Amino acid sequence: MRILIYLFFSVYFLTLNGFAKPLIVYFDWSFNPHHAPLIIAQQKGLFKKHGIEVRLVSASGSEEGSHQVAEGNVDIAVSKQSSHLMRVINQKLPLVRIATLIDRPLECLITSPLLQK
Repeated sequence: MRILIYLFFSVYFLTLNGFAKPLIVYFDWSFNPHHAPLIIAQQKGLFKKHGIEVRLVSASGSEEGSHQVAEGNVDIAVSKQSSHLMRVINQKLPLVRIATLIDRPLECLITSPLLQK
C-alpha cells in the first residue's frame, strides 16, 4: 500500500501546473473489488496524510478511462490489462501502463458449505 501512495504522490507532482489540484482517478465501470486498494487508501486517509488530494470517479464503461486520460481530462485511469491494453496500443493513444493494483483475477465461484453433501 505504501508503494501505491508514493506512486500517486509522484504522479501528482508531475501533473501539477503550478497550482495544487486534485489527482483524478477514473475507474472502469462502477466501484468494485478491483478498485479496493485505492478506495481503502482514500477511506483511511492515506492520500491526505501525504498531502495528496485524490478524486475517485466511477465510469460507465471500460473504454472511457483511456480516452479521458488521452484527452487530458483526468490523470489516471484504471482498466483491465489484457485486451483493453492491446486495443489502446493499436489505437496509438499516448498512454503508458504505470502500475498493477491486483496481480490476479478476482473472479471465483462460491457456495454454501451446506450444499457440499
